[in-house]
Amino acid sequence: MNRQLVPASTTLEILVARATLAPARRAIDANDMARRRRARAMPSTAKSPSKRADDVAELSKALKLLSSKQSDDDRANAQRRHVLRRVLNLLTIAVDVSKLFPDVVLNAHTVDVACKKLIYAYICHHARRERELATLAVNALQKDCASANETIRGLAIRSIAGLGVDDLIEYATACVMAGLRDAGGYPRAVAAMGALKVYDLNPSAVRETGILDALREMLVNDTDAGVVGNCLIVLREID
Repeated sequence: MNRQLVPASTTLEILVARATLAPARRAIDANDMARRRRARAMPSTAKSPSKRADDVAELSKALKLLSSKQSDDDRANAQRRHVLRRVLNLLTIAVDVSKLFPDVVLNAHTVDVACKKLIYAYICHHARRERELATLAVNALQKDCASANETIRGLAIRSIAGLGVDDLIEYATACVMAGLRDAGGYPRAVAAMGALKVYDLNPSAVRETGILDALREMLVNDTDAGVVGNCLIVLREID
């Protein structure tokens, strides 16, 4: 039986193709092995309900201890950030951390902006789902709306306006109105958008409190471009 000879040019092409593909194959194999090693090294994140309950109890104890620390204590604030991030991490995987609400609010006296953001994120999440908890946070938010820190004032106005609880609309309206008169541009810009959140929840709360008049005046007279832009957006939505 006669064998069919492969042309030399074809053989050369095959060898070149193999030589070209070999490094890519080795790279793929190396990456696959690395992924497998990382997967074996990573501990399992699955925990039993009892373990999760222990985590929540541990966080509650830590927050209680931190609540007695000074508001401007850098070390305490760093610990607060760590603990609050753990709380929000549990929240993202559907662990019930609502029992921590009083402990979180007790730490709202901190002046650390990063801690404030974490606290407000937690408060707003639970306030929308459990209205009775929202009332626990109103005093802290009102106090922060008058903070000496412009950023904290703005964050507090945004949070109280976004609670989404009709029973607390009076507090939200008062804070938004005060924010529209704020000396800082950031609180005024946030308050303008907060007026829209209040309007979505209760239109009469905006139309009957002078907020619209304040927005119209700011649209003409405010010197901050961001504030003017927000006023224009809100007035287009409402008027």
